[in-house]
Amino acid sequence: MDKKISFKDSLKLWFRALGIVNKETGGAVWILTVRVLVTAVIPFVNIYFMSLLISELSGGRNLELIYGIILKMLLIDLMLGLLSAAFIRWENVKNEILGDQIINFRVIASKTLEMEYARFDSEQTSDTISQILQNSNWNGYGLIEAYKICERLLKSLIGIGSVILLTYSFFAAKVNENSEYRFLNSFIVNLFIIMLLLLISFASSKCKVHATDLNLRAGGEDIRLGNRIFNYLLCRPMDDKKMNCDVRIYNMQEYILKKCTGAQMPFAVNGVLDKLTKNGLGRWNAIGDMISVAFTGVVYMVVCLKSLAGAYGIGEVSRYVAALSMLSTNLGELYGVAGSLKRNAYFLNELFTFIDSPDEMYRGSLTTEKRMDANYEIEFRNVSFKYPGAKEWALRNLSVKFRIGSKIAIVGENGSGKTTFIKLLCRLYDPTEGEILLNGINIKKYKYKEYMDIFSVVFQDFKLLALPLGMNVSCLKEYDEDRVNLALAQAGLDGRIASMKNGLDTILYKDLSEEGVNLSGGEAQKVAIARALYQNAAFVILDEPTAALDPMAEAEIYERFKDMVKDKTAIYISHRLSSCKFCDEIMVFDNGKIVQTGSHEMLVNEIGKYQKLWTAQAGYYA
Repeated sequence: MDKKISFKDSLKLWFRALGIVNKETGGAVWILTVRVLVTAVIPFVNIYFMSLLISELSGGRNLELIYGIILKMLLIDLMLGLLSAAFIRWENVKNEILGDQIINFRVIASKTLEMEYARFDSEQTSDTISQILQNSNWNGYGLIEAYKICERLLKSLIGIGSVILLTYSFFAAKVNENSEYRFLNSFIVNLFIIMLLLLISFASSKCKVHATDLNLRAGGEDIRLGNRIFNYLLCRPMDDKKMNCDVRIYNMQEYILKKCTGAQMPFAVNGVLDKLTKNGLGRWNAIGDMISVAFTGVVYMVVCLKSLAGAYGIGEVSRYVAALSMLSTNLGELYGVAGSLKRNAYFLNELFTFIDSPDEMYRGSLTTEKRMDANYEIEFRNVSFKYPGAKEWALRNLSVKFRIGSKIAIVGENGSGKTTFIKLLCRLYDPTEGEILLNGINIKKYKYKEYMDIFSVVFQDFKLLALPLGMNVSCLKEYDEDRVNLALAQAGLDGRIASMKNGLDTILYKDLSEEGVNLSGGEAQKVAIARALYQNAAFVILDEPTAALDPMAEAEIYERFKDMVKDKTAIYISHRLSSCKFCDEIMVFDNGKIVQTGSHEMLVNEIGKYQKLWTAQAGYYA
């Protein structure tokens, strides 16, 4: 929050935020505007009619006139009440979209799902998203706060306007010229009274805004960090079963509870918020409340003096006192809104900077040829890659060409560059140096999504969703059931499907449905493989998807997979070298380079990295 944002720019950010909220919620801002307009005038309508009623009761006491005043007040209250109830109900429905950070997730998700993967995968992007969500989680800053500011602004403006309508006659009313209070008729005196009321209101609001700013400046970063720690250590184990298991096994409960409730946490006793409340924050709020009481005293004194001097009756006294007392609240709120606009601008700016950040990846314009014969040839030409911020090269001077329809195994130790190679092949990243060619043309020139359509990939950290089995395989709501069943059968899951009473409509896992079916690690990996088969892409890539299977089951799947992919180009990554014996070619990675290529029979008898890895693994099964 070092960068200063002008009030003009704060307004621009606020209006943009309101536009996003209105669009994402289907008109919540317009509904809010009407609702506030209706509900905010109700108290002032009642003040007006009550003053008329009191005047009549203390004066003429005309029963017919009294009944008329009461009837009008009730009818108007009923009409406004019904309108208010209708809009409040409508607004509550819209607020479900605003609550619990839903709108923040939707806006951020819209950006992250479309942004280039390289930026999404970066630590900076992860930190930025976490920070934006923490801003909202801490005190609603960002889009939700912009919506709340809108409500506060409308209420204060309508309140001030209503006060002016109810009290304009207060300053116009003249006391008796023979009264000792005739000085109250003076324009200068009336101007002084107005300025005094404004000054007191300003002073009270200034104290409370200062208390809020103090909270933000002194505790902001600590509170956001504390919130992040609290959610991760205390809330996450309640949802993450794997994390909860580790916590129990290693008896980390006491550490977590102490970490989340210790004095270093902002929400703990003697934490940041506690100290702020005891010291500056509480003091400034108390001073603001004291000044507000002074405002009320001035209002009573001036209104009653003019009434004593014969300027108006008892009914007007009740109206002026009630209305002017509310003036202080609304003026204070208006001043507070200005402060909130500027404070929230920093958080909105952080959000919009992320949303507006341009993608650096060129998306291409050439159409990828749709070939039924899968006749695609890919070449890596002197490709090197370094992850953003890294000092070491993940891949260095890589040159290789894939023969169409070949079955290729990629092996090597952890960190040798295997998965990075696949990410470059699928254009999740672009090379730092060199180029990748598809049928002789740099892949950057092809339309990004069309190029990715020629690949089916099962990553080692694949994810299945808590959705129907058929949707998990097809990645579509409407799909070809015969193709899905065939893919599942090829992956070796036909027997498991037969035991599912809802077949392809069976929900996976219990996250979203109590009727969900939990899959073992091996079953989940077979579903992921079926997903790759269903896509019928020209290139099929398995990036260690069978790690949860035993060696025999993995070898069986790979052998069957060879028949499944037929004439397609297939690439396999596996730590178990025995599973790759059937491949046409094996590429051995070491320190970001391809150090050996050839068949299993050739490499196992050649002194080098592959033979070393093979010998080491063979020892485990001897």
